[in-house]
Amino acid sequence: MRGFPVHGSTAKPESGAACRWLLEAVPAPLLYLDAGGVLRAANRPAHALVPTLAAWLDRPLADALAGGETLAQHLREARGSSQALPLRLRWQVPEAGADLLAALSALPAEAPGGGGFLLLLKPHADLARRFVSLREKMDQLDAEIERRRRAEEALREREAWLRVVLASIADAVVTADTGGRVTWMNPAAEALTGWTLAEANGQPIQRVMDLVDENTGAAAPNPLLVAIGERRPTGMLGDTALQRRDGTTIAVEDTASPIFDEQARLVGGVIVFHDVTEKRRLAREMAERATHDALTGLYNRFELDSRLARALEDARRSGDVHALLYLDLDHFKLVNDTAGHAAGDLLLQQLVGLLESAVRSSDTIARLGGDEFGILLPGCGQEAALRVAQEILGRLAAFRFEHEGRRFRIGASIGIALVDGRWSDCGEVLQAADTACYAAKEAGGQQVRLWQEAGEAADARGRMVWAQRLTDALEEDRFELHLQRIERLRESPGPAHAEALLRMRDEAGRLVMPGDFLPAAERFRIAPAIDRHVLERVVAALRADPRAQVEVAVNLSGQSIGSRAFRDAALALLREGGSAIAGRLCVEVTETAVITHLMEAGRFAAQLRDLGVAVALDDFGAGSSSFGYLRQLPIDYLKIDGQFVEGLPSDRLGATAVGCFVEAARVVGARSIAERVETGEVLDALRLLGVDFVQGYHLHRPEPWEGVWTRLPRLPAARGIA
Repeated sequence: MRGFPVHGSTAKPESGAACRWLLEAVPAPLLYLDAGGVLRAANRPAHALVPTLAAWLDRPLADALAGGETLAQHLREARGSSQALPLRLRWQVPEAGADLLAALSALPAEAPGGGGFLLLLKPHADLARRFVSLREKMDQLDAEIERRRRAEEALREREAWLRVVLASIADAVVTADTGGRVTWMNPAAEALTGWTLAEANGQPIQRVMDLVDENTGAAAPNPLLVAIGERRPTGMLGDTALQRRDGTTIAVEDTASPIFDEQARLVGGVIVFHDVTEKRRLAREMAERATHDALTGLYNRFELDSRLARALEDARRSGDVHALLYLDLDHFKLVNDTAGHAAGDLLLQQLVGLLESAVRSSDTIARLGGDEFGILLPGCGQEAALRVAQEILGRLAAFRFEHEGRRFRIGASIGIALVDGRWSDCGEVLQAADTACYAAKEAGGQQVRLWQEAGEAADARGRMVWAQRLTDALEEDRFELHLQRIERLRESPGPAHAEALLRMRDEAGRLVMPGDFLPAAERFRIAPAIDRHVLERVVAALRADPRAQVEVAVNLSGQSIGSRAFRDAALALLREGGSAIAGRLCVEVTETAVITHLMEAGRFAAQLRDLGVAVALDDFGAGSSSFGYLRQLPIDYLKIDGQFVEGLPSDRLGATAVGCFVEAARVVGARSIAERVETGEVLDALRLLGVDFVQGYHLHRPEPWEGVWTRLPRLPAARGIA
């Protein structure tokens, strides 16, 4: 490798040779840049890591990098910082090797060579091993300097460079002698432990690094003592934390290794560690979200399925009987529809304590979705399960939800299925409890029903009643359309946007909300007929008012997407309407529909877009593989699921998810829409996150079609037309 220049120095040639030897002795891949960013030197590990590095010596390093113009900015930042700055090196020439992470440090002006910069090319994963090698090289250097009768001058130079190199490393480094007493620590270690080198020197390592179990607070073994005692590299336990000198605690990870001299004698040890507090916090939060419902903190459907499967296995093996309660709130939709989703969410959160007070601590309560809950009661037979269910109903009957001066009465319908050896899988148990719950709701609600095989006939009669009600509503034209505006978050040309929302009038003329009848429509496979009716109504309204400058969104169910007859009829209707209709229509499909009918959904979306119809993917983020659908589903809008929106701006993970979804929409050429905007604070947060459109009760509560339609913008009338 080329020599290491010492600009502006009066050092003798021997001093420059010693500097070169010192740089070559460092086992970590290092580059030296002068004050102008010119690559002046690189050691052997650096040449081994970047095969074409020799071609760039004595040339500006920025010329070798893709985006190299930013290197000068990084150099200026490093000059003004006392810490090592992380950056990524991307080579212009592919033969140079893979992209590398590096730590950039500025050398003080008084350093040998007159200052400049050091680039450490690899992270610290092998730092402990390399530190041992560095110690061996330093010993060899001492011998060489002694032979040259320059021992004192070379020693000062070596120590100066050692401090510079180790101070440039972002991780904490501490060395100790064979008795476990601290002999040296770098600035990063001083910052993390709260001890200075002068204070820590000679102190037991377990005093300077007071390690505890993060969960119990009990003392944890120090890996450096283990490494010295067992004469082998080791590391901390997974939940280790460091109690700093000021009493605060941080989570840490480390590697420790013994140090041997040239005669293989143990002379001490080195430990390298860093702060992982934020990393562990995020890991715990993600693990919590994987098994818990984000809104209520209860277990989620996935965790209930897992525990139910174990209970079923226990029932088969031991003959024990357990119970599963399926609970569906009565009148919950009334709260959502009249007070908004935020009030509904608050109600669900208040019900958590009520449910927990009615069961044992060993029982499992899970939110299955919406206003449905599952409760697993291990070791409970029929009588005990009925008592628990009645206790829950009694507490709900006495409960009143208050919001903005209004009081709501909340009840529940509960179905019970006994978990015994008769079931083939946990899905059958859950379906049985659901069926019993449905029977309780059909009987008027605020009741308990125990699943029995003889009850299937009654359930079939209940299904026929709902099927007949929906069929009659279609034939008697008792479905109504309401509209909710979708607002832009920034000024831009284009039509107004609104979503068509379905309502039903029952036989007595009362308005029935979609949450009450759409599940029944899906259950009885009447959804495609209802969706076709809605699409025909919207197309007729657009045809009747060609000047309405508006794009209307229509929701389609998964059954409709999966029905070839529906798809063919919808495409024929839109072709007949022509571009004047298709260009003002947006079809929304949910993630649930995409999951179940991915190929059909992708083909149908492409056909709709060919006709000029916009396509929106609704409830994005609610599924487990959301981003995968974007590769196969051509869309114009991405509607972000409300669970990520409602906690803004305080929900940092929700904000991160929304920002990620917005960027994903832009990557695929779509625009983003955030649902469930209930407050001004949420609106402001979405604006900062770059969301394109917003929708929710804070902006507009749904109204009957006619009232909203007349207030939407219109194109100027053509000449000669009134």
